[in-house]
Amino acid sequence: MRSRFLAIGLALLLIALSFAFVGCPQCECGQWVGITVSAGDWQETVECGDTVYVPDGIGAVEVSADYLCEPPGCKTTYEWLVSAPVGMNGTSDTSPCVFQFEIPEDECVTVRVSAFCDDNRCADCSFTICPEEEECDCGEWESVAVSWAVAQETVECGGMVETPEGVSVVEIVASYLCEPPECEATYEWEVSAPVSTNGTSDTSPCVFSFEVPEDECVEVTISAFCGDTLCDTCTFTVCPPEEECECGQWGDIMLSWGTTQQAAVCGEISYVSPDAGTLEISASYLCEPPDCETTFFEWQVYTPAAILDSGVCTNGPCLFQIEQFPYECVTISISVFCGDNLCETCTFTICPYIPPQGGGGQDEP
Repeated sequence: MRSRFLAIGLALLLIALSFAFVGCPQCECGQWVGITVSAGDWQETVECGDTVYVPDGIGAVEVSADYLCEPPGCKTTYEWLVSAPVGMNGTSDTSPCVFQFEIPEDECVTVRVSAFCDDNRCADCSFTICPEEEECDCGEWESVAVSWAVAQETVECGGMVETPEGVSVVEIVASYLCEPPECEATYEWEVSAPVSTNGTSDTSPCVFSFEVPEDECVEVTISAFCGDTLCDTCTFTVCPPEEECECGQWGDIMLSWGTTQQAAVCGEISYVSPDAGTLEISASYLCEPPDCETTFFEWQVYTPAAILDSGVCTNGPCLFQIEQFPYECVTISISVFCGDNLCETCTFTICPYIPPQGGGGQDEP
């Protein structure tokens, strides 16, 4: 009889366990159904990965996070964490999970809420809460400088800096002042070819460096932002040192009219046909070293009575014309510069050649 009762009891226990198993199905992961950050009348809905800006004047916020396990009757539990400088954490056995903390005055914090269905860690949701950003207005450039080794040179926007001989790397330091002063500027910068580099800076001043080409200038462009506003762009040029040009010697000085061409010599008289018409003058000068181009020429055509014409030639050879060569002698003066150096002035005279008549008169040279 006793064994019979034991058998019946065991059967009833198995039936009860079976009902218990069927009545309490295992909880599975579901989904977030709502996360909010609020304070008083202000509330913001949050998605995982968002950044929320809390209006000025709010000291503490409340976070409410709700996660739905499957099936709906399953209980959700939570763990939550607020990063430094708040440095808080906790748990919640009720849904939604609700907790509060004080917002730092000038620093963002990261909030992470983890949802559990039974013992399963189903989801981690992280987002950032920040105090409202202060409005930044545009201001002005404080300074822009190019430095190398132990020297530094201030440069104006639109200006040019020439580096000394032997300098291969320069550092750029640019500072822009937003309004109010505690609002820090951010920057984008670019250096043109052949350097071809660019970057950004989230701190002020903006500092970057690059190698200066040996024989080519580069253009540097720096854009300053206050908040999300592009306030100003400063562009300037950085160049290697110019090669020193020194004085050399005259090359050819030629007179041409029609199909005729002849050389002129400084300090002497050249004779041309009185009906030459337009007379072209070509002058070249060789500065030192040979790859240093002549900077410019200044020339004049004059008689004892008046200056007939004048002008400037950049680089060489220098070409100019005397329209309708006059029936009288004229003097030509050509001054040449190598770099900033006035090297020489060549003066010569051009006269019309008048053939002799009756065995007398002017002899052709």
